Amino acid sequence: MYEASVDGSFVQRYSPRGPNCKASVDPSGFGPYRCGVDNMERIEKIVAGLPEAERVDIAEWGDHPTFRVRGKNFIFCDGAGQHLSVKLTKDEAAAVIATDPAVEPCGYGLGRHGWISFSVGPRAGAARWREIEEWIRTSYTLVAPKRLARLVEERDNR
Repeated sequence: MYEASVDGSFVQRYSPRGPNCKASVDPSGFGPYRCGVDNMERIEKIVAGLPEAERVDIAEWGDHPTFRVRGKNFIFCDGAGQHLSVKLTKDEAAAVIATDPAVEPCGYGLGRHGWISFSVGPRAGAARWREIEEWIRTSYTLVAPKRLARLVEERDNR
């Protein structure tokens, strides 16, 4: 189900599976995955714990999802959740880019503001997903209003 938002994009209330999506077994033994939907489900689960965060699919970008808080993007990704962009502090982004060959600065001039891009395959391990969750939460706290960011930071510091 989609609902039109003020800016002409569409807010998706659930994540449908495409008609060409066939279930398969993860050869690593970590369970089933479907057309990368497992990645999107993981991302949505992480985002679900962030106050006032919502998924918005952008029609002009081929319905690629973004995740926003009060109208500000903190995640850009493809429909399968395999290619993501998040915002980090400039110093953290520089350190991650220097040490992780799978991460690069975002295009369109966003990289100079701390935005990074990376890919995550369907068999990414638990350590990589912990890192991705940390990046998503950091991106949220950098973009969200201070009151909402403080709620997340206080939970993280417990």
